Amino acid sequence: MNNVYNPNQQIKKKRYLCAFLLLALLNTVQHAYDIGFDASSPYRLVGGLVLYAILLYFGLRNRTWAEIAIKFVVWFNVTALSVILLFMGLSLIA
Repeated sequence: MNNVYNPNQQIKKKRYLCAFLLLALLNTVQHAYDIGFDASSPYRLVGGLVLYAILLYFGLRNRTWAEIAIKFVVWFNVTALSVILLFMGLSLIA
């Protein structure tokens, strides 16, 4: 079992979990909004919720693979948001 004893690592882990929960909530709201416009499927919404729940459950159980997956999801979403904001800014300039 991967126990974290270092206080700095515990704080970092809590920050990743908070960011993961916030991003999971935002993605769920986006999918629910897209379902209203027939741009997304309800199966994708449910599948995403199940995936987030599994990752959160095993992430709280200190499973290494889940912690790596949570970090990947957080950094992927932060990168995607940065690219979206960059292109929105560039489109306003042009």
